[in-house]
Amino acid sequence: MKIYFSQIYLEGEDTTFLVTNTLIHRLSNQLDKLNKKINHYEKLFKTDDFSMIFVISATRKNEVLTVKGPTTKSKNKEIYFSLFIPYQEVNSFTEQTSYVLDYIAEGIISVLNKYKTDPSGVKEAVEAVKKMIMDDPEKYQKWTK
Repeated sequence: MKIYFSQIYLEGEDTTFLVTNTLIHRLSNQLDKLNKKINHYEKLFKTDDFSMIFVISATRKNEVLTVKGPTTKSKNKEIYFSLFIPYQEVNSFTEQTSYVLDYIAEGIISVLNKYKTDPSGVKEAVEAVKKMIMDDPEKYQKWTK
């Protein structure tokens, strides 16, 4: 199973997070190293070669994380979950990405628990990405300017 991310902001330009593709790519790589298995989907697709895609969105409608899904595309061997993260205005790029990454970790752990899959390592993977950002924020922020 490979983990990917996508972003869509349904509530408009004033309700977005500055999450760059570089950051998302690093997070996917860290999570893929965990080699998580979800038996339900391995049986459904008859393989462990499938994609779990988390769609990130900001919302002003909820004060807690809302996880929607799954939407399953059997032909493409893809499973989609939407993570509606409560919008919070944060002035600092590093603080905002840390805020968003914590909610992403919470959403992934929620999904793994739903399918009785051990979520260990998810928080550590997210913390590793947060450290990369703290160590070199310009590398991850330059695409937002």
